[in-house]
Amino acid sequence: MTVVDEPVAEVRSRRRRWWLSVLAFVSALIVAAAAVVGWVALREPPRSPEDLARAELQSAQLALVNAAGAHYTGRFTAADGTSVGLDLRVTNVGDATGTFEFAPGKVLTYLRIEEKTFMRGDRAALLADGAGENAATMAADLQILRPSGFHDIDVARTLKPASLGFGLDPLADMRQPIRLGSPSDDRSTTVISDTVTTYLVAGTADRIVLPNFDLRVSLLSAVEVADFYRDIRPTVAALHEAWDSETTLESELGWSDPCGTSCTAEAKVKSTPTPFTKITTPGVTSPVPNIFVWYRMEFVIGGEPAPESDCSGIIEMTGHGLFTIPCGFTRPATSAATVTLRGHPVLGHARADALLRVMDNRAERSRAKSGCPIDSLIGSPKNPGC
Repeated sequence: MTVVDEPVAEVRSRRRRWWLSVLAFVSALIVAAAAVVGWVALREPPRSPEDLARAELQSAQLALVNAAGAHYTGRFTAADGTSVGLDLRVTNVGDATGTFEFAPGKVLTYLRIEEKTFMRGDRAALLADGAGENAATMAADLQILRPSGFHDIDVARTLKPASLGFGLDPLADMRQPIRLGSPSDDRSTTVISDTVTTYLVAGTADRIVLPNFDLRVSLLSAVEVADFYRDIRPTVAALHEAWDSETTLESELGWSDPCGTSCTAEAKVKSTPTPFTKITTPGVTSPVPNIFVWYRMEFVIGGEPAPESDCSGIIEMTGHGLFTIPCGFTRPATSAATVTLRGHPVLGHARADALLRVMDNRAERSRAKSGCPIDSLIGSPKNPGC
């Protein structure tokens, strides 16, 4: 047996190196364990199919909110049971144009500029919309100024892309989960939030079902919306002939005395303002502006329709009061005569020109809004600098 006598200092040095190695190894294990624990703690839990669908729905909402406009086709069903096909283009500021179809061949055109709504159709379409026989005959093929509500629904306001986009997930404000419905095909996701069902394809709304609407949706570009305003400009410019249904007319026909072979028919016309929205201020009587009335007198003399007389045209009269329209004619001494007055208030050139200026301003507003998208549905709906 050989005994090696090592110096005490060298033995202590080797022991110290061994303990340092052990400490380094243990420290490494501790660091690795901490990293694993941290990774597990920071990793998000798996997202449910409903959460993924809601995220996709939010992308579709943002796309609608930021769209320059939207083209809708589908069906509108009113509370009174009226059901019509619709084909509408609506801009990001709520102007709209398109059609409502009650049945094949029974179509009303629709035009909305700011708060003014105009509709036009033939007699069959007006009857289908609920007009009476006489009213449908008189208003056939005329642009008619109408209340904003179509069967009690303001269609343009409801389908304004931003309004529709923000409204696709009513349960989000209540912090309630959405439900998944049956997809229409293998490319789509169906999201149900309260009474709104949205069919999503690649993060966009392909079809939207609301209590009163079932719609296919196509987003419009800023160029397409610029074309929209260009296309409707001639129609808006011609609205001076539109029937102004915010005024009601009553008439009473009579004859001059004496009424011989030369006679004068007299139509006493009473105008009454019937605004769709009435704004009153206690103690203040607002002035009623003058109105314009299109009229035509038709004569039957001796049982035969008389040739069209010069008793037709457009007159200006007080918006609330009486006006007499005279029309002279001749007849054989033994022939009886009857006269019929046809007429209705019209918008007039001044109001039509003003509406055209409003449309141009809204077209510019639409263009500016298209260049100012938002990036979140939460918080301010406007980006800094917009």
